[in-house]
Amino acid sequence: YSLYNTISNNTINMTGNSNLTAITIYNYYNGYYGRSPEYNTINGNNINLESNLSVTGIYNAMTGNTTISNNTITLSANDSACGVYNIYSKDFKIFLSTLWTKDTNIINNTISANASKVRLIESIMANNTYISGNTLYSSSTASYGYVAYNTAGDVLEYNDIEVNGSNTDIDFIN
Repeated sequence: YSLYNTISNNTINMTGNSNLTAITIYNYYNGYYGRSPEYNTINGNNINLESNLSVTGIYNAMTGNTTISNNTITLSANDSACGVYNIYSKDFKIFLSTLWTKDTNIINNTISANASKVRLIESIMANNTYISGNTLYSSSTASYGYVAYNTAGDVLEYNDIEVNGSNTDIDFIN
């Protein structure tokens, strides 16, 4: 159970040959599910990830009232890259203390990525995600600035998004 924590002003450099994630906020650890994290802040971090497989800058799952702000995230991978992954899935184990990911604020981040498949901000089954003032850039085979699936109440405003891609396969995420 994680309440009112702040992860701020860190430099995170990771290089490897496997899947890499810099910061994770989640209610699962070592085979056990617990109460969902709430009111956590990820602010002012400089994240640099490079992998031969896949990379994720910030993974936010099963949380309430998380703020992700003023981070610089630079990603490079041979397969896929995701800047901020904001997710809930009904496949996760449900307990009375498990939250549907909700009320996430993604504000004033700079995210750039290069990979075969890029999702700069991805929101899956999350509710009331506010995305504002971000600078998002990707030049890849298949690029998405913002990807959402089965969300409700998301607001996307005042962002600078530039993506380029050459792939016409709209089913590339699967």
